[in-house]
Amino acid sequence: MEIFGCGHFEIAGLAGVALYLGSYGALQVGVLRGSSPYYAIANGSAAVLVLVSLMKDFNVSSAIIQL
Repeated sequence: MEIFGCGHFEIAGLAGVALYLGSYGALQVGVLRGSSPYYAIANGSAAVLVLVSLMKDFNVSSAIIQL
């Protein structure tokens, strides 16, 4: 199944990027705190989603930065 020409792996990667940007934005405007478990969960989930997207088109540099 493709949505807007993107497969499951691309959608996972885009969701991860959106989660990274959303959690960072929430941190900057004071909605989340850096010590909050929600912020840690959001960043961890974003990293997992981006790593899932790398299962299709692997890139060593991108994989290393997720660790």
